[in-house]
Amino acid sequence: MKRYPQSGLEMQDQLLGLLIALTACAASLGAANVHGICTPKDLKGLTGFRAGIRFDTSGRLQKWVGLKCCEWEGISCNNATGRVTEIRLPGFISTRDFVYQSEMTGWLSPSITLLRSLKVIDLSGLMNLAGTIPPSIGFRLPKLQKLYLYGNQISGMLPESIGKLWQLEELLLYENKLSGSLPPSLGYLRNLNSMILYSNQFSGTVPSSIANLTGLVHLDLHNNSFIGAIPEKIGQLHNMKELDLSTNFFGGRIPLSITNLTAILVLYLDTNNLEGEIPSPSRLDQMPSLSFLRLHNNQLTGEI
Repeated sequence: MKRYPQSGLEMQDQLLGLLIALTACAASLGAANVHGICTPKDLKGLTGFRAGIRFDTSGRLQKWVGLKCCEWEGISCNNATGRVTEIRLPGFISTRDFVYQSEMTGWLSPSITLLRSLKVIDLSGLMNLAGTIPPSIGFRLPKLQKLYLYGNQISGMLPESIGKLWQLEELLLYENKLSGSLPPSLGYLRNLNSMILYSNQFSGTVPSSIANLTGLVHLDLHNNSFIGAIPEKIGQLHNMKELDLSTNFFGGRIPLSITNLTAILVLYLDTNNLEGEIPSPSRLDQMPSLSFLRLHNNQLTGEI
């Protein structure tokens, strides 16, 4: 049978049909999300996390059944894509009717990194959550903005890949059993405003790259085992309001640049091995808002 070229009208009809089909497909995906169904990878990631938990006093994970994980307690999804964007399962639960400290006993499963659209992970204060921070976290969760794992039994090192979390704003890992040195890659987290790592078992020197975090407002490393000098360029952190390096083994002199912390309100350097003369602001615009200063239990000289 002889075939004739399609007319412009026929081609327009075909294109219109294709457009309608694509629109229907998009609408069906949106409808699926409206009904709480998330993607297979996200479902696998969440069920893998649940499998790592042996005991949950809050009962929240017992309600994680079926395919509608966007409707599960503690889970939020993007309405347009159906991808999971938040996991919020803190140990401290507060409602209008009651305040409750819950616990989870188990391990932090690396399957959590399958949730590639995550912006918030809040697994704080669960008390008995153990395991390590997945080494691939920086490669797998590029959209992560808030990482709250404080008040648990998390151990191991802070992964080098953490420096790939370029959108990270808050890193709260205090009161765990984390150890080893801080990775120099932390210096790539230019959006970071809070890094709170106190009461762990970190050691080694603080990488000089930390001076690149010019958006940092709150840095708390107290009650660890850091050694060496305080980074010489720490005075570049002009937005810093609270700096706590106390109860470590920092030595040497306090950097002169520290007087350039013009926004600083709280400065705790006590209980270290610091020595030499205490730097003094040379201008009125240096450290004008400093309200709380602790330097005791060092070998410092000079006047304040």
